[in-house]
Amino acid sequence: MVLKILLDRWLNSTRVGYIRSHSTMITMCLSSIITVIIINSFREFYQSASVILTKIENPRTQCDFDNSVLYKRYLLGFMNNYVPTFYEAFFKGSFARLPHQMTFLRKDLCQPSSCTVALCIQLGFLLTIRTFMGNICTAIYPPLKNILRSLKEQCCRKVCQKNPAIKQTLPQWEEEYYLEPLDTYSVTEEFSEMVIRFGYITFFSKAFPLAALCALLNNLIELRSDAYKFVKSHRRVVPVEKSGIGAWNGILRSLSYISTAINAFVIAFTSDWVETEVYRQTRGNGSLKGFVNSTLSKYATSDNRAYHSVNNREEFCYFRGNYYPPENPTKYGITQLYWMNLMFKFVAVFLFEHVMLLCNTLFTYCLSYKPESVQLQLDLIRHKEKEMRLTECERKLEERVKSDTKLSKVTVRLAGGSA
Repeated sequence: MVLKILLDRWLNSTRVGYIRSHSTMITMCLSSIITVIIINSFREFYQSASVILTKIENPRTQCDFDNSVLYKRYLLGFMNNYVPTFYEAFFKGSFARLPHQMTFLRKDLCQPSSCTVALCIQLGFLLTIRTFMGNICTAIYPPLKNILRSLKEQCCRKVCQKNPAIKQTLPQWEEEYYLEPLDTYSVTEEFSEMVIRFGYITFFSKAFPLAALCALLNNLIELRSDAYKFVKSHRRVVPVEKSGIGAWNGILRSLSYISTAINAFVIAFTSDWVETEVYRQTRGNGSLKGFVNSTLSKYATSDNRAYHSVNNREEFCYFRGNYYPPENPTKYGITQLYWMNLMFKFVAVFLFEHVMLLCNTLFTYCLSYKPESVQLQLDLIRHKEKEMRLTECERKLEERVKSDTKLSKVTVRLAGGSA
């Protein structure tokens, strides 16, 4: 926030006309880049913190330990990645009410229309620049460390070897040992990045409809970069048998429900859709003529100390909000229009959320958890297993009957001989 405010102030004070006229857009783009850099910087911190906190917790089994690390890592990643976006969507500009109540940090305001444009730009940078930076680091950083490590090993060999002319060849597994080691929870981190990207798509699809396309392109790029990392630049991972994605099922299910509520709040509070519809149906007679004026409130410049030293200033100005004018007995009080809009916003959230949950329930009921072809194949495998078990039981039964028959004949012979 501080960097954004200082940057906007510096751009507005420059003498270059083009920069001054496009200062708002430049500020939003540069602040989004700064947000990406800060998120990537804190990422290294919470990866180590999740393991340290889990060791203090000391779970009973290794499975509980891994799940605990997973939950902590995703929770810290959730806060690190989504807090700037939540601030941009719901809290930006809500701390300042009147112009004379402005402080330094309260000057971080939305555009006159809404915060939707700033939110869209930030999501675009988070889904493109961040993944681009991550893929560059994956392609450059590990090979560079591998080269430095191999040079160090060669120097050590030449020092320790009596005859430097003899070239020592190592098998492949020995050469791969000198590659960059993989963390125990590297796969967990890859899953976490994918789930966080899924959250960007589902949480703010209303503000940035192209998020799904950007995520698809990012996934195609990251598919190859991860393949290069696991095969060429890092040591091979130790395979562990798993029946599924484990605890990520619960996280994805929770995200699907949370995203419904967040999209409802984005539609109602971040955009002007509810206010425009309320104005159209109540005062606009089916049109939006005069809507912009209805969102502005009258303000007396004499009430602001910053304007006392300004010569030839205007007596009144207008700012965005629903407040009574200075000549009203309840000076700068909140009008009834504000409360009416707030009521309809919550009604819109309630209706949207329940309609989406109803559709989700219907789709869940209509669509099977497993495709029909997969279910038929599983049934066929179970049927074959039953037939194999039945055949095996029949074979053992026949062998036992034959053995009992032979035993009875031997018993009869022995009994006859003794007689």
